Amino acid sequence: MFSRPLICASVVYLLICVACAGPVNQPPQLKVTHLQHKTDKLELSVNRDVAVLEVSSESGIGTGVVERVQGRWPDRLIVRLYLRGLEGFSVSNGTVRFEKSDLSVKVFDEYGKPLTQKYLLHENGYYEVQVPASIMVTDISSIEFQWVDFYR
Repeated sequence: MFSRPLICASVVYLLICVACAGPVNQPPQLKVTHLQHKTDKLELSVNRDVAVLEVSSESGIGTGVVERVQGRWPDRLIVRLYLRGLEGFSVSNGTVRFEKSDLSVKVFDEYGKPLTQKYLLHENGYYEVQVPASIMVTDISSIEFQWVDFYR
C-alpha cells in the first residue's frame, strides 16, 4: 500500500519533530544556596512536578534560597523542616511574602504519618509546608525561606 520511500520519509519527519520539540517533561533545574549557618543542611529533590526541600538546622534559626537555574518552577514546592518546634517560618520571592500564620503547616511523625497536634512531642518527625503557587511565578528566579525553632 505505502511505498518504502514514503514510510522512510515519514519516520525521518517524526524524528525531526521529536528532536525539535526539545526536552518535554524534563524536571526543572533548581539549586539551593545557604545564607546563614554552615551547620544547616538543605537538601532538594526535584522531579517534573514536585520539588521537596528538606531542612535540618542545628542552630534552630536559618535562611536558605532555592534558585531556578533552568526550566519552569515545579507545580508544587514542599518544605520539610526537621525541627522540634516551629516557632516561625516565612517564604518570599522578593515581591510577595507569606508568614507561618498565612500557610498550612502539617506535622508528621518519623514514618511520614500525619499527626493531629501542632507541635512535635519528640525529636523525630517533621513539619511540612506547601509553598503557595503564587510565589512561583515565571519571572521570579529565587525563593527565600526563613525558619525559627522555638527550642533553639
